[in-house]
Amino acid sequence: MNESYGNVGWQIFVYASYFIVGVSLLSYVIMAIFSRKKSLKNMYEEGFFQEKNSKNSSAGEKSL
Repeated sequence: MNESYGNVGWQIFVYASYFIVGVSLLSYVIMAIFSRKKSLKNMYEEGFFQEKNSKNSSAGEKSL
């Protein structure tokens, strides 16, 4: 590995960069999941899903 980067300093730089990129991607994914959960919770509290369900159920009742 020393031959490909030249010295230990480059190894430290490269592996630190990998670590920073990995932590950044992981934190982005976690924030996206929590943001999505929060949005879905807000939509549910506002009745977004209930309106669609009530329209579908009333249409189903009319057809019977």
